[in-house]
Amino acid sequence: KGRGEAAQGLTHMTLPTPPRSGPEPNLAKLRLAISEDRFRTYLATTAGDELVAWRLYEWGLAAASGFQLPLHALEITLRNAMHGAITQVYGSDWLSALSAGPNLRRVERDMIAQAAERLRREAKVATPSAMIAALPFGFWVALLASHHDQGLWRTAGHRAFHGRHRRRHLHEDLERVRTLRNRIAHHEHLLNRNLEQDARRVERLLMALNPDVGLWVDQRSTLSEVLRQRPTTPASTS
Repeated sequence: KGRGEAAQGLTHMTLPTPPRSGPEPNLAKLRLAISEDRFRTYLATTAGDELVAWRLYEWGLAAASGFQLPLHALEITLRNAMHGAITQVYGSDWLSALSAGPNLRRVERDMIAQAAERLRREAKVATPSAMIAALPFGFWVALLASHHDQGLWRTAGHRAFHGRHRRRHLHEDLERVRTLRNRIAHHEHLLNRNLEQDARRVERLLMALNPDVGLWVDQRSTLSEVLRQRPTTPASTS
């Protein structure tokens, strides 16, 4: 079909999830809804073929959705494992204990203060468990930064992981995952990422934290199947 016809409907598209029966949406109006600036990124990847570009856009949404289970499992498991490990050494109210000394950097103390303020605005009591749940993913990643190599990592942080792991490698993996997580959360495209590598990285971190969670995610996740369905584009066949 010519592009004029393609703009009218999506009948011949192969979607990651089969569409329900009903009237076909108008591609020109869909482009307007997501903005031409956003769609232009996909057009550039497909040499201007708008049907393939839309298929790529839909696939990106499916990929982002496919990462939700692994990322959810990683974030929850990481924060609970780190909390448990640090509690063994510093007690359940370790946030207060460490904030009072030189152990935490300004950026980490700021994240703790912001979490406490958020709980206050929601009329919730800032108990240790509530604070742990309120702290962002970036906080837990920051606790594995080089600043903590001789302190928190040696005394407590390493206890969160099964076996022997280099803190630097864990932190590098988590930083890359944090970037991916934020792109997904902000609805940014994933076209320039090696998502298969991202998936392996998340899997590797889960197995280091809790092999049973890693196994559960491997058995339940549809991510690998989605990633294999990436539409073929001129760039990927050249």
